[in-house]
Amino acid sequence: MLKHFLTILLLLSCPNILYAQSPIGPNEVDEELTRNVDVTGQGKLNKISLHIRAKSMHSPFTWELSITANGKDIYTYASDDTEIDKFFGSKGYVKNCQGYVDCKKKYYFHDILDNLVLNGNKWYNLEGTLDKTQSNTLYPIGRNYLEKCCAISGTKADAILQNIENKLRNGTAIILNMVTSPVTARNPEVFAPEIGRFIPIYVD
Repeated sequence: MLKHFLTILLLLSCPNILYAQSPIGPNEVDEELTRNVDVTGQGKLNKISLHIRAKSMHSPFTWELSITANGKDIYTYASDDTEIDKFFGSKGYVKNCQGYVDCKKKYYFHDILDNLVLNGNKWYNLEGTLDKTQSNTLYPIGRNYLEKCCAISGTKADAILQNIENKLRNGTAIILNMVTSPVTARNPEVFAPEIGRFIPIYVD
């Protein structure tokens, strides 16, 4: 009994002993942020998970983002931000923050998820996105994507894209805006339930 009491007393008086047994070091960053948002437009909440890792706040971050629907991952993206880490100390690289650490916290713990899902049709050029005479708009890139991913072409492909066009026109489309840095993003995408995938709607 005395030996057991002394062991507990030692652990309480030396919290570093307990901490040293943790797989995460005292300065390491290992955070998982989650949100429940309808990303597919099917009226159900989808789990969005963002897992952030780094040796410390002053080290480059790596991160993984996944979106789950009906228990399955329907979207994943991973990034190693070693090349952009030095820019977080540059004025204006991340808006509304000051300093390297403050700007990293804002970008990773707020901006990535805050800007991931866009609604409505006020933020993009609708007619430009739907212009069939251009090669970087919904129908040309959508047809190409559907043929490559799913061997869907012709009227079947156009029916899927028409459904997306209708949502874009009436403002009910939910746009996935996956950032790759504070100043860059992947092409905007919309979920197509017919294939269970996100389809790019515009390419810069």
